[in-house]
Amino acid sequence: MQSRYGHLVFTQYAVTSLIIIGLSRSLSLLGRAKARPLIKR
Repeated sequence: MQSRYGHLVFTQYAVTSLIIIGLSRSLSLLGRAKARPLIKR
């Protein structure tokens, strides 16, 4: 039971970290896309 619970916690942590990384990357890409036209102007 303990090992299964630990595995679930590890997978949950991995999924959450991947989601956070994806969100940060998408936000940075959006920020760059918004900044590019401003720099051109």
